[in-house]
Amino acid sequence: MPRPTAPGRPVASPLGNKPRIMVNVTNTQAQTVQTQAATKPQRTQPFTAEQLLESWHAYIDQHPQERALVTTMNYAAPQRVDSDEHYEMVVGSPTEKNNVEEHKAEIMTFLSNALNNDRIMLDVKVSEEPIETPKILSPREVVEQIKSHNPGFNQFLKDFELGLA
Repeated sequence: MPRPTAPGRPVASPLGNKPRIMVNVTNTQAQTVQTQAATKPQRTQPFTAEQLLESWHAYIDQHPQERALVTTMNYAAPQRVDSDEHYEMVVGSPTEKNNVEEHKAEIMTFLSNALNNDRIMLDVKVSEEPIETPKILSPREVVEQIKSHNPGFNQFLKDFELGLA
């Protein structure tokens, strides 16, 4: 469609009436990756559950900015299902499941590279029973909890005249 430069004066398109071809680079790149993956031999290095957990925690350590994902990954570590390469992660809510699923390709790539195994599988499921997540305590609750677990703490607070504002 011609673009007007001044009122009532259209300018011809530099392409004229030729059809425009638009390329979606993302799809092309994805197809290239899929083709490479199909022709590349699969890595099948055996690994232990401990090695998986080490790699799992390495991913967590490298992504501290993803707080919701990291919190979920910390309490819902994967458990082996039926083979050495099939694991399951049980989360507490559909929101957590969606968050993990959004990052799953990146997580699986990281684990595959760290473990040198492309056959690893991870299923994410929502728990049928509520999962107790750690409660975040206020400073006052922290002090009260320390007092209840360590009676000598009261004396420490009195000796140094410490308290909460």
